[in-house]
Amino acid sequence: MTRPLQLLLEQFQALRMIWMMVMIVMMVGKEVEAFDTGHHEDLMANILMQFNFSQKIIEATQVLNWVNDFYSIGSVAIIEDFQYLHCDALRNTSESVCYMKTIAQNMKRGVEQMTTQNDYFGMISLLSFSLHAIQDFYTHSTWPETHTRAGTCDCYRTDTLWAYMDNISGLPDIFSDKCEGCPVLESRFVPDMIPHGVYCDGLNKDSIVRPNHEEAYIYAYIASLEWLFACYSWSSAIDGGSFWNRMRVAEVDNPDRDWDTARKISLWVTDGRGAYGHWKGSGSGWALKSLMKDLWWTLTPDSQLIKSMKESKTYQILLTPNPYDECDPSSSYFNATVPPISSYNITNGMKAVYVRTVEIFKTEEFDLTANLSRNFTNADASAFSLYARITIANQTYIEPTQKGILRPYWTSIRVFQPYELVGDDPTVTIDYFLYQENSWNDDSVEDIHALQKGSTIPSGLRMIYHINSHEIEGDVQGVYDSYDNVYLAQGELSYVKFYITTVDLSSCGTDLYWGKLDANTPPQCPNTAFAQNGLPRICSVSGRAAADKEFRNSILAVVFPVGYFFLGGLLAAVFWCISKRRKSNRTSEHDMASATLGLRRRLSFVAPPELDTPEQGRRETSPLLIAN
Repeated sequence: MTRPLQLLLEQFQALRMIWMMVMIVMMVGKEVEAFDTGHHEDLMANILMQFNFSQKIIEATQVLNWVNDFYSIGSVAIIEDFQYLHCDALRNTSESVCYMKTIAQNMKRGVEQMTTQNDYFGMISLLSFSLHAIQDFYTHSTWPETHTRAGTCDCYRTDTLWAYMDNISGLPDIFSDKCEGCPVLESRFVPDMIPHGVYCDGLNKDSIVRPNHEEAYIYAYIASLEWLFACYSWSSAIDGGSFWNRMRVAEVDNPDRDWDTARKISLWVTDGRGAYGHWKGSGSGWALKSLMKDLWWTLTPDSQLIKSMKESKTYQILLTPNPYDECDPSSSYFNATVPPISSYNITNGMKAVYVRTVEIFKTEEFDLTANLSRNFTNADASAFSLYARITIANQTYIEPTQKGILRPYWTSIRVFQPYELVGDDPTVTIDYFLYQENSWNDDSVEDIHALQKGSTIPSGLRMIYHINSHEIEGDVQGVYDSYDNVYLAQGELSYVKFYITTVDLSSCGTDLYWGKLDANTPPQCPNTAFAQNGLPRICSVSGRAAADKEFRNSILAVVFPVGYFFLGGLLAAVFWCISKRRKSNRTSEHDMASATLGLRRRLSFVAPPELDTPEQGRRETSPLLIAN
């Protein structure tokens, strides 16, 4: 192949690859038909910390939990097996129970296999993938709607499906949603099946912007605890817990790269359906950054963690036999005895501490301290993208970027076990930082304590929170524990308003709501983010129009630079080929002229005599040969 043709081919291949990457950016917006990935990450960290897993192992499980979403729908290299691990398309209570029984049977066999083979990675993978499915059951099914908080909003219920396994005849109708992007489940769809939806509709409770999300989150936390206790007991039955304890702190390749990529793809993904970001609700999308992160993820070699996942295919253990195939009344699994999974002790004093931010603002036009009475609007804040890092005890929560929205849904929930609560009024340290997300430079910390003297940490707030009395000490003094009683943390250019409170986890009443999803569905508790904020702005006509415009602009921000770059490269290649051809032609003409001139010079030494008569011109040897 000639060099010009090869160069042109490379340009076309590169253009095709970039177009494929743009398609990836569009597809990743479909990745999360599950708890938004930020909520999955928070659940995994909360639970595994309490089981004393090392930080590196926790990050590895968070990445593998995310992989379950990414390769289900959001990647060009889809792994269809993952589409079975979201608890979608379960049509009734019997199928829901059978699905869980089958997954439990498969998991028990897998745990025993990994323990016997001393396979740390295999066990970590099984925990990550199975926990994803267990958590999704409570956000994709009608469990929260049929197991309400029984008329009180001062506690969270903790009775998961495992509590009723021996008496499912008393359960109301439990079913899950229709996953529109899961072709492997299409044969199970029925006409009246409620779609999964995104942020404005559907059965899902994936994000803090959805009704019943907080209830689903706590159910998922309790079910995950029950699952981990069961896995530990199955493993310990073989070697007394030796393998499990080594696995918790095993050495793994540094997962930081994958962990950071998973978080940023989820934060920045843009799909045009109003879901600009899939970290914890909509609003954090950034198409150009998402494209570049996807390019980096796709073009660089897989980490050892991702490579091992693809090669080992441990997730197939959970699908052998497939829980959907077995959920037929004629199947042996349909009425099988579930492996021992005990419902968690709901009277042991667990408490949930949550920090809810109700307003954020930043300006560079005026000093806030001199404009306290001004009525700020979205227009005042639209140029800035703000997010928060909130640390409760030893767990850090990253709240999603919001662009010009004064009322975020940010809610960081940390569940505490009794052994973590010492004394009559136990305390926990809470750090709060507000950040501005910058285009390409490092994100900058916003000063939110200029009016609070003597802060213990630069720019942010450090607070000591009393879990029972709700008293706050440190950089904040007093009690700020409800939507009507918030704390204002204010700097010269930025401020946040938030409150901190505690909710008990207990039986909270055991009455079931026996209806279906209709007008009789119980109202939302007033102390939830959805009840306080309602539907997100993208669900209104004006909000959706603004979101669509933002999406078009973001796509243009990707298409035009990419298009100009590669069009320029293509034109450069064409001009290079033309100039190369012209140069080649000139060289050929020059070489011919030089050859002719050289020949003439050589012939001048033996110029033939003038031929006066024909006889003089007859010679036996040519003058050319003589000259040579």
